[in-house]
Amino acid sequence: NLALAKGMREALGRAGLPQDGILFVDDTSRESAAELMKLNEYLDVLVPRGGAGLIRRVVETATVPVIETGTGNCHVYVELRGCPRTREILGDWVRPAGEEDFATEFLDYILALRVVGSREEAMAHIARYGTGHSECIVTEDYSAGEAFLQEVDAAVVYVNASTRYTDGGEFGYGAEIGISTQKLHARGPMGLQELTTYKYIVLGDGQTRE
Repeated sequence: NLALAKGMREALGRAGLPQDGILFVDDTSRESAAELMKLNEYLDVLVPRGGAGLIRRVVETATVPVIETGTGNCHVYVELRGCPRTREILGDWVRPAGEEDFATEFLDYILALRVVGSREEAMAHIARYGTGHSECIVTEDYSAGEAFLQEVDAAVVYVNASTRYTDGGEFGYGAEIGISTQKLHARGPMGLQELTTYKYIVLGDGQTRE
């Protein structure tokens, strides 16, 4: 990050632009972060990147506007049929999964599985435990895929594709700034354009509104 900031500052200088258009905070202490979150006079927006604990702390502490980049508790709904050998493999050694498991982004080689009786039950499960990040259905049924796309509430909804594609670079937005699970204003992978705002310019010569 230090090298990137140095290179970009040098590029600004060569282009005749103020190098302080890009600044780097090298103090990584909690005290510095807490102070940064309250610099309303200087900051337009904060985009926290990190684990769920950091993001929660920024959202709860910051007085400046924050774009909440959500944790990725994603679901894949697979209409799976297991042969006898599959049942032998997935036997009693599989640990029981509870409520906490279905709501956890493990960040590990752990997968919580739940068998449901219908697409509707699967979508109800996603609505309860999902974080609005990315959700997927694996199916050969066109109508099931369409219903999933229409009814599942998430930033990105997939049919027969990996949720790992939820990425700013993959979406053509350039370097990814974050993935927003909010609904306003940016949602999903965010690039530079998603951090811009609108400015309306009106030119007149004395018009009035009747």
